[in-house]
Amino acid sequence: MAQIEDIVREEQNIVSGSLNDLDYAALRRLKRKGFADKRIAQLLRLPEKAVREHRYALNLHPVYKRVDSCAAEFASDTAYLYSTYEEECEARPSDRKKVMILGGGTTASDRVSSLTTAASTPRWHCANRALKPLW
Repeated sequence: MAQIEDIVREEQNIVSGSLNDLDYAALRRLKRKGFADKRIAQLLRLPEKAVREHRYALNLHPVYKRVDSCAAEFASDTAYLYSTYEEECEARPSDRKKVMILGGGTTASDRVSSLTTAASTPRWHCANRALKPLW
């Protein structure tokens, strides 16, 4: 209940202010609480682009954190990444060519479910095909 009250309070603060009231710290706080640029724009009655450009002008961008897909049982080079508004980026990007496959990965419940194979097979086929030349 307290979390919902906090979100409502934040929305009331946004509505009663302006975009210029959202400095780096205030906007970062909102982003860390899960507020999308689109929602902030709706509350301010502005285009989403205005909020995004303001965020960029403040140099506020998401970073990527790693989730150890092997739960530290052994070393893994295939950690899952998620975006957040923290300070340090753990993505370690390279200059290698990349492929992005949109869609969810397996979750902990997928891994213990009898549906694991059915749930992950389309993603596996997509990833496998992406690794092969098209010609």
